[in-house]
Amino acid sequence: MNKRETLIHMFKEGEINPKRALNMFKCWVSFKTRNPKLMGLPFAIMIEPTNYCNLKCPLCPTGNNSLTAPRGNMSLENFKKIIDEIGDTLVHITLWNFGESMLNKDVYEMIKYAKEKKIFVRISTNGNFFGPQRHVEENLTKLLSTNIDDIIFAIDGATQESYVKYRVGGDVNKVFEYLKKTVEIKKKIGSKSFIEIQMLVMKHNEHELDKMAQIANEIGVDKLTFKTVGFQVDKSGKVKQKFDVFLPTNEAYSRYKKVGDTVIRKEEAFNECERSWYSTVINWDGAITACCFDPNREYELGNIFKDGGFKNVWNNSKYIAFRKTILNNKQSIEMCQNCTGKLSPLNMN
Repeated sequence: MNKRETLIHMFKEGEINPKRALNMFKCWVSFKTRNPKLMGLPFAIMIEPTNYCNLKCPLCPTGNNSLTAPRGNMSLENFKKIIDEIGDTLVHITLWNFGESMLNKDVYEMIKYAKEKKIFVRISTNGNFFGPQRHVEENLTKLLSTNIDDIIFAIDGATQESYVKYRVGGDVNKVFEYLKKTVEIKKKIGSKSFIEIQMLVMKHNEHELDKMAQIANEIGVDKLTFKTVGFQVDKSGKVKQKFDVFLPTNEAYSRYKKVGDTVIRKEEAFNECERSWYSTVINWDGAITACCFDPNREYELGNIFKDGGFKNVWNNSKYIAFRKTILNNKQSIEMCQNCTGKLSPLNMN
């Protein structure tokens, strides 16, 4: 869904009611007045069901094993604590971060619980795992029966040859099989879930865009999105990882530009970030980080399960100080060098 379609859906399904709209307005006023202590609560959050993964993607800190944050799975009990505390003002949940969400056995119940509170929920999966083979159809039916709003299949290659160069350990033919089954079950049970393919465009797959479009059309997904690949950068904005293997040849498919023997972001970061005024990331163990560009929690702002709940963290001294830095010297925050701050409130990628 695009931003307009998502908003229409939210109003139609009741996710945005007067109480939630008022909270969104409070966040907007706080942002526009550049107030680091917010009047409202976040209305769009990312919750991490797990930071384990079944693939070894080389640019992902989980996949390349450079992740230093503790590994684990969020419990259903803790997920419910989050929803019970801030669900009345929460509009949008992105149910992933640094792991394959479908590996958490409670993910179906998490989605169901959030949907019972009329919260928009989207999930992203590499599509390689929906339980043991004999239970795949059952689990896909269970997933669609939760009334989840948006299911994203991350498929970075139209052929196994290109796909496995990044999705190491994955099987694209199995993913397409599961995707077809998902579309079939959606039609069978009359689900309204939006099903889309997202493809990271890289050097080894940039010649397959037309082929992926053909496959998406044949399977009958609701949307196909091509995304630029991201790298970790340092405080100067230079890419730290080996970029020449994955950076597309066609610069139109890249968020970076070459400068000498390295690459930097095309768009410069500036002292503003709407996300820190309306959103947050809740990691599997309750640790709070400002956004998903902080895999190793270098800017951890508190822990909702240790600090007495989410509201005790949202406007604590660390969070207020972090927002002040965003307003005054965003360039000093290393993770912010990989972001322009021009992010839609409904695009949590």
